Amino acid sequence: MRRSPLDIAEQAFRLLCREPGGPALDATGRTGDLPQRAIHLIELRKLLMDRRLGNHVRDIVWREPVTRARTLGAP
Repeated sequence: MRRSPLDIAEQAFRLLCREPGGPALDATGRTGDLPQRAIHLIELRKLLMDRRLGNHVRDIVWREPVTRARTLGAP
């Protein structure tokens, strides 16, 4: 059976996020709508998919990787 590109991306995400460790977002002080601690990306994905979470929180979370990507190669 042939896997879709999304299946491959999901597998890569899960491998990247395997315990122990793995990437996390430190949500401390960002917004009171998120736990005030480092949030593992698997947990963060679940939080972001919750419809009760406001778009302003999603914007705050997405701002972090966008800012990092823009400044990664900056002189």
